[in-house]
Amino acid sequence: MTNTMGVPQGSCLSNTLFSLLLNDLPSVIHEAEIYMYADDVAAVVTAPTAHELEQRLNSVVLQLERWFKVNGLVLNKEKTMFLVFQLNGKAAPPLQVTAGQQHVLQMALTTKLLGFNIDSGLKWDHHIEELCSKLGRACFALRRLASTASRDVVLSCYYATVHSLLTYGVELWARAADAGRAFRMQKRAVRAIAGVPDDVSCRELFKESLHTQPLGYFQSTWREPSP
Repeated sequence: MTNTMGVPQGSCLSNTLFSLLLNDLPSVIHEAEIYMYADDVAAVVTAPTAHELEQRLNSVVLQLERWFKVNGLVLNKEKTMFLVFQLNGKAAPPLQVTAGQQHVLQMALTTKLLGFNIDSGLKWDHHIEELCSKLGRACFALRRLASTASRDVVLSCYYATVHSLLTYGVELWARAADAGRAFRMQKRAVRAIAGVPDDVSCRELFKESLHTQPLGYFQSTWREPSP
């Protein structure tokens, strides 16, 4: 069977060819800043009023649809959504953005992009909630592993799970009001490695097990001093 368009799934050329295909997308979409990573595409649209924002969003979606059609792609309308950032604590005004003539795009309160759960108020509550859930499972696994494996193996697992999860994008979410929950999970992980109860102070355990300070210590230095 001859392929006239695209590449077979799993081909070693697929990633390179896809990047080449999308290379000109930012230059042909007006009224938006286009950010791309692999097959994730995000368009950032700004406007002084809600009415003008709605117009620009519809214009950008129309431009995206046209570009996809010309390049043999299809806009996935079910997965395409938009999020209105409202940083003053008020609810964003309802906007109607359509793809095609009938499909109305969903106005989301939170969405996932490159491993981040981004919410409309940039409070990072959803991201921290999911992060703590992942860290909780990792801490449970570390405690079970610490009783059977060597310290080097356990530390390798710690850095592959807990440490990597905490440091990913920490510059963005660590200023959130609820960020302390995630850093307390790091302390739970260190106690699990040491095999001590959860109520034991872990200040010295960081030095003995990880030879470093807890990430929460560095996070506290990032906060601006009180006036």
